[in-house]
Amino acid sequence: MAISPRAAQQAQIRALLAKQEPAIRAAFAEAIRRAHGSLDYAALIDAIRFGDFNRVAALLRIDAAAMFPLEEALRGAVIAGGLSVVAPRAIAGAFSFNGRHPRAEQIIAEMGARLVTEIGSPGVEPIRALLLAGQQQGIGAERIARQLAGTINRATGIREGGIMGLDGPRAARSQAVRDILSDPARIGEYFKGGSARYTSTDRRFDASVRRAIDEGRALPAADVERIARAHDARLLKARGDTIAQNEAFTAQAQGRREAYAQMRDQPDVELITKRWQHASLKDPRPDHQRMDGTVVGFDEAFVMDDGTHMQYPHDPAGGAAHSIGCRCTVIYEPKFRKDVAEITPAAGYSPAPNIPAPTHILPTPPAASQILTSIDDYTIVGREGDFTYAENKIPQYRPRTIESVQQAYNHDLSVLDEIREFSIGSDVKFGEQAFSLDSIYTAQSTVRLENLRPILENFDRSIIDAQRPRLFILPDGTRILKDGNHRVNAAMANGVTEMIFDTIEFTARAGRMSGYDAE
Repeated sequence: MAISPRAAQQAQIRALLAKQEPAIRAAFAEAIRRAHGSLDYAALIDAIRFGDFNRVAALLRIDAAAMFPLEEALRGAVIAGGLSVVAPRAIAGAFSFNGRHPRAEQIIAEMGARLVTEIGSPGVEPIRALLLAGQQQGIGAERIARQLAGTINRATGIREGGIMGLDGPRAARSQAVRDILSDPARIGEYFKGGSARYTSTDRRFDASVRRAIDEGRALPAADVERIARAHDARLLKARGDTIAQNEAFTAQAQGRREAYAQMRDQPDVELITKRWQHASLKDPRPDHQRMDGTVVGFDEAFVMDDGTHMQYPHDPAGGAAHSIGCRCTVIYEPKFRKDVAEITPAAGYSPAPNIPAPTHILPTPPAASQILTSIDDYTIVGREGDFTYAENKIPQYRPRTIESVQQAYNHDLSVLDEIREFSIGSDVKFGEQAFSLDSIYTAQSTVRLENLRPILENFDRSIIDAQRPRLFILPDGTRILKDGNHRVNAAMANGVTEMIFDTIEFTARAGRMSGYDAE
């Protein structure tokens, strides 16, 4: 039995993650080794001794040169994600992923810049807290430097430990453990209810800590440093694991999206939609779970409950709140233009006012023999491939016969083609306006019932979604619905008569034909 496109894409993603996560984890470790190796340790001690906080922070920052191995690993993951997208049979031989495409290069460059910003430093506050704690405890600059940047491993000759490579929360936890173990009044906080307060601490030292608690004393400084070094190493490993998992997801997702963007540039590709695929977890994010199965256009965003707009799971725009630990994926569904040379526009074809008739070959609607019966509130008039042609609830276009479906379908294609063709020289104004739904001259008469049903079931939520339907307002006043026809149909089915649309208004410059822009 043939594997479905969805299952094939999910298998590709699993294979990519299994290969790329270990490579990124190893690259992160190498980046930290490089950062330790290039650190001017003597300058760090001097900066601490003179209280030059800005100099300390600058010396601890991991620069782009040290980050190079990680950037290259992520470049490889982006490219691997793009290469995993295989050209469908419909355009086999006409498409292959170009990793040197300017968009792909920009993705990788932006990723490198983001790495230096997000991973290059633990942040100002953990460094400041450690310096202040050292001053309050009266410890020397060299010991503070070891806490910040680690010590030389005599076996390997490589500096290890410290808070270099940690994020802010982990760096703060590192300092908290040091503070607890050094204070006889607080050492009991190392445990909570008989168990370790921090699971990242090393259990090998629990017995010595318990003895100190029983004797009401702090640990000797040497023991504190030994426990802290082991703790820092575990924190750094956890940081590497988190980065490997999250960045592998992000890189493959960016590579796959760019591959489908390049595929969309092919003349035989009519459109590409995308579906949010939720992965079951013990503690799922509620909005990610509700997003499962949602289908939007390629350039439309998935809108989270907090208003965040994401093009795909692990989109950097979502930040850590929507990425860390997320296992969701996106499934792309390309649709191709049909090559039927004999098909011509149906008799009686009549375009909208001021829009020239199409001159290209148009696909055919379903045959009369494919007419089906009523399902739910929508009168099915036929099927073609993955699309269901149904009665459109907007009065100006209510196809009830195969001929009227042909006319509406041809109109869909011709309007969008002509809007693109005459875009040069147009003035475009973006906004949002409320319109009566019976005033919309819709160009989209194809309704996929499997997409419409969840909107009807969750109508109250979907109708106030921040991603509104998009409406073209042409120079002649004609209003053409471009995106959101499912939501508009659902609105009318629920008795709604007026909605707010994201509008794109076109005003042609003098001396030109009606100038329309579809982008």
